[in-house]
Amino acid sequence: MTSKLLSRPFLSSDIQSIDRIFHLTNLQVPSLENLVYNRVFESHHEVVAYGALKLFAELHLTLDPTLSPYLKAKIIDLGVREGIENSNGLERLYAIVDDEKEIEILKKHHDFKLINGKLLVKEID
Repeated sequence: MTSKLLSRPFLSSDIQSIDRIFHLTNLQVPSLENLVYNRVFESHHEVVAYGALKLFAELHLTLDPTLSPYLKAKIIDLGVREGIENSNGLERLYAIVDDEKEIEILKKHHDFKLINGKLLVKEID
């Protein structure tokens, strides 16, 4: 028997099933703030997945690698503060960083946290 998969809009009656799935995955249920759309996926009339397309704010700072650590820290501090001031109600600010010193600045001075998983991107043209 072939499994029929259905994608449909989220209904408030789905909350218990979605909570169960998030509990099993140890993930946090995303808020409904800054939501573009959300969907529920059913198989054999059972909710098996939840998806949400949300706005994603990325702090993008490209620093000259020859700058002193002090100046880098000052630029990061100003960039984070301005990013938050101009976030227009977004709930999270993400920073994609590969420099360990810059990572430590963001964690120590701005309460950024490392998250599990791998960040992937799909360019939409």
